[in-house]
Amino acid sequence: MSAGTNKWLVPVAGDFDLASWVTGIARRIAPRDYHPELGDIERETRYALEQIEHRVAPANYSAARSRFLAKRTLIQNLVLSANLEDDGRAIALRHLQEFYDVLGTDL
Repeated sequence: MSAGTNKWLVPVAGDFDLASWVTGIARRIAPRDYHPELGDIERETRYALEQIEHRVAPANYSAARSRFLAKRTLIQNLVLSANLEDDGRAIALRHLQEFYDVLGTDL
């Protein structure tokens, strides 16, 4: 439960810089010294998920993580079947790959 309220915080997929799904260029939100060895999309995705994980109850994060992992193939198939140009599809699939790579690791 969120401190000082009676509302539950639940992690959900959000705008991890939605424009980067179109342009392929991730806006830097993470501090400059946060995993400088990583590519922009992976670093920003890792940072965003880490921030969410630290703000919600472990059980809620775990439940949301499990739901996303269970829907990975479905989500990827939706991108593969979407009416997109090849470049746009490649960018979207790269974002999904990074999201699921990070989601599958311990932050």
